[in-house]
Amino acid sequence: MVRVFAALAALFLLFPIIGAHAQPPLEVYGQLPNLRLVAISPNGERIAFVRDTGDGEFVSALDLKTGKSFGAVGTAKIKVRSLYFASDDYVIFTASDTIGHQALRGEMEFSVAFSWDLKTNRRVQLLDGSKDLYGFQSGLGRVVGLAAGENEVFMPAFTGVDSEAPPYSLMKVDLKSGRGSIHSRGTPQTIDWFVDKDGEIIAREDFDDDRNRYTIWAYEGKETRPIYQEEGAFRSIGVIGVKNDKSALIVSVRFKGDDFSSLAEMSFDGKITKRIYARDDADVEAVLSDRNRFVYGVRYSGLTPSYEFSDPDLTELMLSLPQQFPNASVALQDVSADLSDIVIFVQGGVTAPSYHAINVPDRKFIGRIGSAYDSITNKNVAEVLTIEYAARDGEKIPAVVTLPLGVEDMAGRHPGIILPHGGPESYDSVRFDWMAQYFASRGYVVMQPNFRGSDGFGASFRQAGHGEWGRGVMQHDVTDGFQALVASNIIDPDRTCIAGASYGGYAALAGGAYTPDLYACIVAIAPVTDLRVMLRSEKRQSGSDSWVNDYWARLIGDPKSEEEKLKSISPSEFASDFTAPVLLIHGVDDTVVPMRQSQIMKSALDKAGKDVTFVKLKGEDHWLSTSETRLETLRAMDEFISQHIGGAN
Repeated sequence: MVRVFAALAALFLLFPIIGAHAQPPLEVYGQLPNLRLVAISPNGERIAFVRDTGDGEFVSALDLKTGKSFGAVGTAKIKVRSLYFASDDYVIFTASDTIGHQALRGEMEFSVAFSWDLKTNRRVQLLDGSKDLYGFQSGLGRVVGLAAGENEVFMPAFTGVDSEAPPYSLMKVDLKSGRGSIHSRGTPQTIDWFVDKDGEIIAREDFDDDRNRYTIWAYEGKETRPIYQEEGAFRSIGVIGVKNDKSALIVSVRFKGDDFSSLAEMSFDGKITKRIYARDDADVEAVLSDRNRFVYGVRYSGLTPSYEFSDPDLTELMLSLPQQFPNASVALQDVSADLSDIVIFVQGGVTAPSYHAINVPDRKFIGRIGSAYDSITNKNVAEVLTIEYAARDGEKIPAVVTLPLGVEDMAGRHPGIILPHGGPESYDSVRFDWMAQYFASRGYVVMQPNFRGSDGFGASFRQAGHGEWGRGVMQHDVTDGFQALVASNIIDPDRTCIAGASYGGYAALAGGAYTPDLYACIVAIAPVTDLRVMLRSEKRQSGSDSWVNDYWARLIGDPKSEEEKLKSISPSEFASDFTAPVLLIHGVDDTVVPMRQSQIMKSALDKAGKDVTFVKLKGEDHWLSTSETRLETLRAMDEFISQHIGGAN
């Protein structure tokens, strides 16, 4: 293996490593990682990955036995979202691009999947040119199963060229040609399929959005029967996989009295028979399964990830690895078909993000695959800590704090950045956060609070944020985090900014609107600013009877009965109360939070005579998906924050 990883090193060292004491330039943090999405082949002998040389990304693969490269496939301007092996000879990667949609009178994020034949170095777009495909659909990148030994995959797609209510059918797709044909026809209410490698359909899920009716169908040959049905906009369970012997479905469920979600078996008569993965202090955050979604393990929520597998050796190994990387997050990246070879991703703590290959039976590191960032070493990584602080009502709020690079003691009244996460039903954990790390490298303390409403800390913690946007406990928790750091003499109250993206951008603006004396400057990336306009837009796009409207009404407020409340928690309505300067950044092609939201805020602040700067990111979606727009964002933030709270030193 020495020869193999020497070959890897030769491939990856395309840039010089910066000296141990030099500050990495802004460009290192702002660009997409040089190495990401590392996958291992079913036989454990090959790896594939996305590589960025600085001139654009490409997908590549290597043979771990010989060190031989299988070449590379350029990805042009598409945004690669995932990558995995369909077989030892075929790699599948999914990608998306923002395109105009005449029927929607706007844009949509269009996703597709590509297969790459390692033998011929030929790439084809899956489902391209297939008959019976419905013309107006955005999600054509999902693969829900592999066909045994046939180099074919199963993919769901809407079918029926002229249909007004197209069925969501299961397609069987050839990896060599990319062409697909209908394997089983669904209904307009179908949302998912479960199929084995022989093409036998195991189950199907339907959701009737008009009637708010969820149904699980079991298959016996070509016969189907409903085994579970539930009414309501929010269902209590969902099928996420299949038991290895096909004797049961695996469902995600929260049992009565439990605060955390579990996995359980559901028999084919619709009864939940056995809890299989559960903890009393963490949610089942991710389900680990093969490409046909036969479940072999789970990842639990937490500020660092933890795992449980059906294979006790793999469970024991993953439990032991954090001891070798103190204070870091050790995540399972990919596994071989027999679970004997794995790839892990290590980040956070004081560890530069990197990929490693391990043989499970021997519990031996095969080798270090490479760094996510070529020019960042352990000595360039600012320390990431976890803390807990008390909110004003006594609730304990978990948070992640990134210290200034080279600082070991938090105390010191450093300039600070409060960085609430998006979602809002997500959470921040120990990881290499490129934005937090950049500002920490320049001497700032960065705090990422997991306010109430965040996911990952139990249902009661998440639900405590419902209806609490803007002036409620969600924003209070952010404010209380700022004040806790001030009281602990960690940050300078006169030299702290609040920044965030998506919901985090809303929280930043809410900080400026409702606690105007706290922050010296405000950065909002792709923020919601007018909640009434947002909810009208969601209703128009989803339909008046969609469950989406119920979701937002529960999270924020009912636009019919709570219009005044929505007005009172929309930052654009309180532009005159702002005292701190504001930087707005928004992608022109954002299909999640339309750029109009930032335009509304800009207009309101201008009218109120406030200091506001608006940066429009050409060609950018909601997620800062390209190196160009990440760099533009980071440069704008760096200049703005430096101007208003001074240099960190």
